[in-house]
Amino acid sequence: MGTLWKIAFRNVLRHKRRTAITGVVLMFGIGVYIMFGSMLAGMDRMSIDSMVDYSTASAKVTSPGYLETMSGTPLDFGLDNPAAIEKAALASGASGTTRRTAFVGQLSNYVDALPVMAFAIDPATDGTVFALERAVDAGEWFPGREANEIVLGRKLAAELGLSVGDWVVLSGRTRPGAENADEFVVVATVDAADPQVSNSGAYVSYGAAEGFLELDGLVTELDLALPRAATLDRALDEADALAAALRAEFPELSTRSVKDQAADYLAMRNMKSKFSYVMMLVVLLIGGVGIVNTILMAVYARVKEIGVLRAYGMLGRDVKSLFTIEGVIVGAIGSLAGALFGLALTWYMVEYGIPVGVFFQDGGLDMGNLPLTGSMYGEWKPLDIVVGFVFGVVVSFIAARIPARRAARLEVTDALRFV
Repeated sequence: MGTLWKIAFRNVLRHKRRTAITGVVLMFGIGVYIMFGSMLAGMDRMSIDSMVDYSTASAKVTSPGYLETMSGTPLDFGLDNPAAIEKAALASGASGTTRRTAFVGQLSNYVDALPVMAFAIDPATDGTVFALERAVDAGEWFPGREANEIVLGRKLAAELGLSVGDWVVLSGRTRPGAENADEFVVVATVDAADPQVSNSGAYVSYGAAEGFLELDGLVTELDLALPRAATLDRALDEADALAAALRAEFPELSTRSVKDQAADYLAMRNMKSKFSYVMMLVVLLIGGVGIVNTILMAVYARVKEIGVLRAYGMLGRDVKSLFTIEGVIVGAIGSLAGALFGLALTWYMVEYGIPVGVFFQDGGLDMGNLPLTGSMYGEWKPLDIVVGFVFGVVVSFIAARIPARRAARLEVTDALRFV
């Protein structure tokens, strides 16, 4: 077997051009597959981060049935002891907690009115979980804290012709069930990656909401943050672990991780992953065809050599092994180059990203929870690198067997005619 490997290496090096062409095809296919996987993971991370930063948090604790009916009567669902839940969450690894109370309201500029899903929030702690304060594009984040101040999504404010300093009327159903309205001054607008926030977000402080909605300390949801994980899968697993710990301690409550709340999106993500594997299969099959062609050309170009080897006693199975080894060597070279190419592309995606926002009008493209603004970064996916390399070698082995069998079937007398 050692002799066959030596001959195979010699033949591969002797036909550098054929080897290079086939290797480049494999290198490009595997490299693009690895980069594509990193890009898809980056898109998924952007989407999930958008949810975590502006709506779902890493985990959310509510009363049972709250999330299903919050667009109707959210004030009917409150948490009895949020302080105890906060303490347990921090003990279970949460990096921040904040309280929110959702209510259905109507926002008016004294001429037109729009329905809104508004939130009473704690301006001092909201930034430990959500990114609203960092998304302020005009004005200041609740400078008065307890005053009648409101923060609006940028597009919602524009639709009503409002800017910082304008007054609006916010009406809504109070906790006892009556309708109430009050005037609020717009102190800031936010331009968030989550389009729901920019399109319809309305936020007031608990200090202002207490009297306006007669909350009497009502908290409808407790939102929890976790330290940023290195990968999306790890972030989802850690959120699940936090939710599981709180469910065990507070079984009477509904605790949902971001993985639970984004179940539909994650199902779609799995479908995208399957598509990426199909794409890789197609590209590698093209590379496999290249290997078949390379080895087949080698068979026809070396008929005389095969005849001489057979005359010296080499068996048909040895000839088949020889050409198979050559195909595997070519495949291994191309697969290794592809893995390195993919590593380089992934490194660039992780470090610098792709400035997707500049390709679309108004700074970005609205695709639901996927904010195509700014730069899109990739994520490291070591498994894709290993899978790409191994799959390339396996495809090369299978592809090389076809012409190798043809070489093995050559009769010595037929081959020696060409000597």
